[in-house]
Amino acid sequence: GTYANRQYGIADFDDDGQPRTAAYTGASTLAYANHITGPNYSIQGNILLGPQILDSMEARFLAEEGPLAKKLMAALQGANVPGADTRCMAQGTSSRSAFLRVAKPDDEPGNFWLELNVVLTPAGVEPIDSLQTLFDEWYGTINADSETVSEEGVKVFPNPSRGLLNIVLPPSVKLPAGASIFDSKGSVLKTTTLQSRSNQLALPESWANEVLFLKISDEQGRVVYSEKLLVLPHD
Repeated sequence: GTYANRQYGIADFDDDGQPRTAAYTGASTLAYANHITGPNYSIQGNILLGPQILDSMEARFLAEEGPLAKKLMAALQGANVPGADTRCMAQGTSSRSAFLRVAKPDDEPGNFWLELNVVLTPAGVEPIDSLQTLFDEWYGTINADSETVSEEGVKVFPNPSRGLLNIVLPPSVKLPAGASIFDSKGSVLKTTTLQSRSNQLALPESWANEVLFLKISDEQGRVVYSEKLLVLPHD
């Protein structure tokens, strides 16, 4: 198709570091189609039940006071209405699929800080609710307020890793500490106790190219480090 069949949404920063947004909805986009922009967000949709879907998404996005990932998930819930995508009215669901992606500036191409995807659900099962379940499991593996946690002096290297991960803990972290590795669905893949200031974890090659998350807690269970972890194929 041509640009007349397309929709685009952009949010970035200008040369002075100020947020700016832009959006476009082609004249031949299937109705209902439109977009909404704000100071730091752009929302668009087509084949929609009506403008109320976009309005609801915007309202949910603005009402959520959490970090960006939570605001995006809230916006998707704003479209959790049977037939929001009119092709899905007969199934009683909002859509055919749902996904959420958040990238950080230092992410490797194709390995994003957050990427959850519900490609297909059984008949009558709401994709946005399925995505919410995945999101809640993932969000439980990180600090609920700041999206990333780092205790001054905690060193984790190399990341990406080809099999061995070094964890160096500063005196401010009370021992024994604990380390847990989760997959993108929030399932625990590995837990271990860190008895010393300098530790080394073996990461199996079967985890290569998976989106993983490392969480380190001190003796009292307080999270002192949480970040995305990438395992590369071993040499």
